[in-house]
Amino acid sequence: MGPARVSVFVDADTELCPQPFVSASGKRIAWLELGDGGEVGVSGAPAAMRRLAAALLATAAEAEELPERRGSADAPVAVVARS
Repeated sequence: MGPARVSVFVDADTELCPQPFVSASGKRIAWLELGDGGEVGVSGAPAAMRRLAAALLATAAEAEELPERRGSADAPVAVVARS
């Protein structure tokens, strides 16, 4: 299977359901289901999921620092990119 790009939109009503477990080989797995039907799952080792959580928090903080957009909904949207 080749690389894939997946985008997930989470709003205030998106259900977040943690379902951690221990694998058959004895590894602890942090698993989070998003959406009431379990449409998306995110999983990994606890340390990797903490790293993801830290990146999510940092991204949310950066987004809160962006200026609010005012004007027509049809106006072009500014894209902010980091390198």
